[in-house]
Amino acid sequence: MWSGQRILAASALFSLLFIVSESVDDPFCMEVGWRLRGEEYRTIQGIDDPRDCQQECQYDDFCLYFRYRGSRQCELLFETTGEWEFSITTVSGPKTCYLPPSDFPEMANSACKVVGLQIEGDDYESVRNGEDNTACQMMCNRDPRCAYWSWEAPTSLSEQDQRCHLYDSAAAISGYDTSIRYVSGPKKCPSVELSRRFPVWRSRKMGDYFRELPWPKEPVNGRRHLPHCVEWRKQISETPAAAYRVADWRDCKSLCAMLPACGGWNWHAAGTLAERCDLFPTSPTGGALATAVSPLTVTGPRECEDPLFDFPEYSQVACAKWGVRTQGTVLTSMTMQPTAVPEDCMTTCQETAGCVSYTFSVANRQCALLSTDEGYESEPGVLSGPAMCLGRPEHYEVHMAMTRSYGFASSLEPLPLVPVVPVASPSYMPTLTAARAAQGRVEEEEGETILTDCGVGVPCEEAEIEVMTEEAADDGGKEESVDTMEETATSSASSSVPVAETDTETQEEGEAEIEKSQSGTVSGVPVSESSSQRQEEEVGEGTMSGRGTVGSLRTRR
Repeated sequence: MWSGQRILAASALFSLLFIVSESVDDPFCMEVGWRLRGEEYRTIQGIDDPRDCQQECQYDDFCLYFRYRGSRQCELLFETTGEWEFSITTVSGPKTCYLPPSDFPEMANSACKVVGLQIEGDDYESVRNGEDNTACQMMCNRDPRCAYWSWEAPTSLSEQDQRCHLYDSAAAISGYDTSIRYVSGPKKCPSVELSRRFPVWRSRKMGDYFRELPWPKEPVNGRRHLPHCVEWRKQISETPAAAYRVADWRDCKSLCAMLPACGGWNWHAAGTLAERCDLFPTSPTGGALATAVSPLTVTGPRECEDPLFDFPEYSQVACAKWGVRTQGTVLTSMTMQPTAVPEDCMTTCQETAGCVSYTFSVANRQCALLSTDEGYESEPGVLSGPAMCLGRPEHYEVHMAMTRSYGFASSLEPLPLVPVVPVASPSYMPTLTAARAAQGRVEEEEGETILTDCGVGVPCEEAEIEVMTEEAADDGGKEESVDTMEETATSSASSSVPVAETDTETQEEGEAEIEKSQSGTVSGVPVSESSSQRQEEEVGEGTMSGRGTVGSLRTRR
């Protein structure tokens, strides 16, 4: 494994080589046509793509940099002189960019670009762009006429000795040639017309190498494949070890990823449990956590076997925002199929002429497509965003997980810890009211109070819930208590691949933040002094407090 000193040294050199001159513009940080000097300690033959070479480096503890040669040869470097030399047949780069693919939604179609492929045909524009293949790709992305692009590497050190060829359709392409001097790709990834020529790149190291991409929109092996292995309309039906209020399921997922003892998470999109994030410990047996149907909930594991770059078609959701509804002129509105997910509303907008933004309501599966975007208003249970991140309105930003911000734990709001009630209903819910009626109850089983969601106009006839935060409880008895997620000695070892959704230094800071205990924190969340000191269980009439709650939970008959 890497030592902290080596990581810092690699990061410093990476910054010097790539960031000082210009900002990072893709998640691979590769330089085509340049050879990074240094002695290789390992050479691998038969590598078809420089991204595969980079991943060979990521899975090698000693590797810090790589060189890919046109002869399908991958060279791994332990150290480098920091010097570059022009080499038309070489691609060089660092072990990792330390940034997730979701940071680059504008460049998501690079998943379909092919290094070493030349497009031949009738280009409508051929310019000397004086930059790199990424700039050529962005030129195509910004041009409404462009459908395919092909970048020609320079034959000399002249900045102008390189070309960007743009094509307006597949019909304009007459043939292809193999040359390490070229990088080519489609504007839209996955490509509809030329999917076999421009396939979605598949990692050799992550996920199932024999998978066929893109993933179909129908369930495969019992579930629909989505980014981060999330599953909508399902929840883990066990007792959570921690719960917080967060505005986005991606933040809930990132919290679970920071805790070694976390095995899975639930995020409630709508209803009275809206924006509730439940974190669950790993199963003592090491098996899968029990799940049940929950129409307004999304769930997922701590780690996902499907690489994020397997899903370029859903990449633009990186600019979408939960809890808001776009304001503007509605082009059309429709009710999505029961099996639809929020991302389907986005792709529908992308395929609809004149659509610039969309809004999807989880509660009724309504997808509204808008021809104008005049901002948004707050509304829980709603996802809104632009059709494309490139050229998006200023009020939409690329989402970054909250755990990547220093001191994020201080802003978390803890919630009561209560078991999750399974919903005894079929996987397809014909009506929302029936689904919420099945889920929305408060029951008492074996003397334990259980919290469920009574939202969307469904009355809770058996009980009335009142969840009191610590501030509200100050007037009424201070029935606060603390529960921390206990880490087990058998928690899974971290992956040796430094490709994560947080950069290395931020992840270390995040783990330190969220795993503080016994010193005024609950799983990294500050609580009042009286809360952290009061651990004894105290049960009164109509009140449950003590270990297992943060704040207090009251039921009234």
